[in-house]
Amino acid sequence: STPAILGVTTTTLNSPWQHQRRLWMVQENTLKAWYLAVDSVGGTANPLDLSGFARKGGMLVAGATWTIDAGDGVDDYWVAVTSEGEVIVYRGTDPSSANTWTMVGRWELGRPIGRRCFAKYGGDLLYIAEDGVWPLARALVSDRVDPRVALTDKITTAMNEAATIYGSNFGWQITFYPVAPFVLLNVPVTEGGGQQQYVMNTISKAWCKFTNMEANCWALLGDSLYFGGDQFIGLAWDD
Repeated sequence: STPAILGVTTTTLNSPWQHQRRLWMVQENTLKAWYLAVDSVGGTANPLDLSGFARKGGMLVAGATWTIDAGDGVDDYWVAVTSEGEVIVYRGTDPSSANTWTMVGRWELGRPIGRRCFAKYGGDLLYIAEDGVWPLARALVSDRVDPRVALTDKITTAMNEAATIYGSNFGWQITFYPVAPFVLLNVPVTEGGGQQQYVMNTISKAWCKFTNMEANCWALLGDSLYFGGDQFIGLAWDD
């Protein structure tokens, strides 16, 4: 079957994520996030309009769940970022009730690069911005005052150059692969082919660069790391 989503034009929705058993989506060119009923993949969608809180305007780009204790639970934070780099954080389970949905705060960080700008990293979220890859917990405390907070601090020049030259290309994504273990930043030098990856060893914090893996996107299935290319799916880091 093809479940129908009612109440909004579905072709305007993108960047889906799951939070507290609800499916959330961003509506393009607006500051609205739409959500479905608990455990539903169809039905009537309801909006959460952030235009009254996003002081710089712009539009919503992406959202994520921030599991601050590294596990799913009622204390998880709901996070969304605008095109202007405003990060808005809520806590709760039911956005339709003020008794169960509370704003935690609003912070100003660098503008996001791409719609896949969030990735779960233990009890934190990684965030791709124009000025680096930031662990959200420390970035919100420092408010970008200390550039050493960024994971990409050791490759600042390479990161800044990539963001400036390739920032508008499709394919930016941050992925944590705990088996290796490393954090992989996909850099789309050319859309659809010619991508490269900046990779940080999470133990030594040293960086390197991968080439010849033309990845438009990355995903984990169990302990396996896959990437999607131009009409093919590849298995990475396989002996």
